[in-house]
Amino acid sequence: MTFISEHLHALKRFKRSETAVAAVEFALIAPVLLSMFFGTIEASEIFTANRKVVNAVNAVSDLTAQAKEVTPDDLDDIFRAAEEMLRPYDATGLKLVVTSVKSDISDGSLTVHWSRANANASAHAQGSGFSLPNGVIMRGTWIIVSEVEYPYASPISQYMLGGVNIKKETFRSPRQESKVKLCNNSGNNCI
Repeated sequence: MTFISEHLHALKRFKRSETAVAAVEFALIAPVLLSMFFGTIEASEIFTANRKVVNAVNAVSDLTAQAKEVTPDDLDDIFRAAEEMLRPYDATGLKLVVTSVKSDISDGSLTVHWSRANANASAHAQGSGFSLPNGVIMRGTWIIVSEVEYPYASPISQYMLGGVNIKKETFRSPRQESKVKLCNNSGNNCI
């Protein structure tokens, strides 16, 4: 046999051989399948965390808007309840701000009536300007605005995405009176 015929015979034998084809195909497709599997799990986890954040910020707005007046202790309790609503996720980096916003009756300008934040966030300064989407508030009325920011991070999302920052904002009109007053903890000196 010549050199060329030996190599042609070896090529024909290689072409007919199907041993290890499945292993090669699996090796090519396994990374794609694993990425899809872990991506689906991570997307589900991010969606669940997002729903918990939405529920928590809605609860903060709703509980605050139901009261005639709130104290700093009341708002701290509401913030703790929101943190509990995130379980089993870690609420360490959760930022919550609840603000009463007043719309001026003459020109519709928005100002902060009062604002309170949890330990991780900063409240808006009383009397400062505020912006809201059009149509959220009528002139001469008040509205409760709750803002949340949550740094969601799982081992997978940190590796693939570097973590996901979830931000939400909700609006509620006061239910009992035209505005929700903020009083000191003894129930007086309300604004």
